[in-house]
Amino acid sequence: MHSGVTRDVISHDSDLLRAIHAKAKRYDIRVEHLFTYCQVISAMMMSIAHGSNDVANAVGKFIYTL
Repeated sequence: MHSGVTRDVISHDSDLLRAIHAKAKRYDIRVEHLFTYCQVISAMMMSIAHGSNDVANAVGKFIYTL
């Protein structure tokens, strides 16, 4: 069973979890901040691309029936 269903993953703490976090790479906070903007921009672009595909599918069927 997944731990997120039976355990509060926000307040969960254990030796294994601390060991995993201790081994994790730490990056400059400025780089992390920059990538938050990159993620938002890429999500916006994917949303536009997905929406344009939906419009093309709807219009294509309409034109085909004329």
